[in-house]
Amino acid sequence: MKKKARQIYREVLTETLWEYAEKKFRGLEELFEKTREENPKRPPVFLRELGHNNVLLSKTAGGALRNQMLNQIPKEKWHKWFSSMMSSQALALSVFGNLKALGKLNCLSGVLGDDHKPLFIRTRDNFDKFEMEKNIDYLGERRMTSVDVFFGGEYQIAVECKLSEPEVGTCSRPRLLRTDPTYEREYCDGRYAIQGERGKRCALTELGIRYWDNAYIPRFFKADQWSPDEDHSPCPMKKTYQLVRNVLAAGLSSAPRHGNGEIVHETDGHVVLLYDARNPEFQKEGEGTSAYNEVKNGLLDKSLLQKCTWQQVIVAMKADPELAWLVEALGEKYGLVPESEA
Repeated sequence: MKKKARQIYREVLTETLWEYAEKKFRGLEELFEKTREENPKRPPVFLRELGHNNVLLSKTAGGALRNQMLNQIPKEKWHKWFSSMMSSQALALSVFGNLKALGKLNCLSGVLGDDHKPLFIRTRDNFDKFEMEKNIDYLGERRMTSVDVFFGGEYQIAVECKLSEPEVGTCSRPRLLRTDPTYEREYCDGRYAIQGERGKRCALTELGIRYWDNAYIPRFFKADQWSPDEDHSPCPMKKTYQLVRNVLAAGLSSAPRHGNGEIVHETDGHVVLLYDARNPEFQKEGEGTSAYNEVKNGLLDKSLLQKCTWQQVIVAMKADPELAWLVEALGEKYGLVPESEA
């Protein structure tokens, strides 16, 4: 039943995207990799070099404003599927990029979380230190964590954006193939336990990545569920990987220094999981919700992780008449409308 619900959701979203594409880009089929007739079950995908067409822009925006908006995520930071109309990164840029360029981030101030406190704006410097695809350089990663949307400053807010994804982002080590040259050292069967040729429980710890260091996961998570010194089956990070990285990104502000075992560079902050309310995987029994609950229940301070829907964000935007064009475009392209209007 869950698989069927997920399939129906994607089919409806794909249909909505094609209807938008054929209306918005009528007679411009050359912009896309394939036409609807060639691949009706796949969403519209722009040619890679034309991916900027996937971002919603005001018809009245001048060149300078358009460049300012698009440059919130430079091309070198586009995800592999940025050019797909189902890209959550393109959706995030369409919303947050426009709000930043138009000086409208303040419309998010009234969006509240489970703790009845603002989800996106807590301090004045959140406006000034806003970034998209913010690189986090203090986790020891070979490929740095890049936070989708980041409100910096004294209080840090990391936003993980989802649209049609079936999960929050899982660890890649269990997906390594035997043909991979690093297989013996880096493959993990999903348990937090010593395996293969390595001497550490986590393959990523073996590579020098710090998630399980005492100053990282143990600082934020309950010792009985997330102890770095005990085996776990399955590993707590197997299905929660991306949310945990976001917790560390929001909870630390720079590389920690260790003095008597204490962290001296932690900061106040929280993570927001932002998703489509229609996506079954982020409803009661879904994989996204399961991962969210696992992280939330494991935190020493549960307020460090919050959730929000795109529909809630649109309600906040709708209160500003100058954003009416963007609210309308999100409805036309994605079918994203306040739940009361669905």
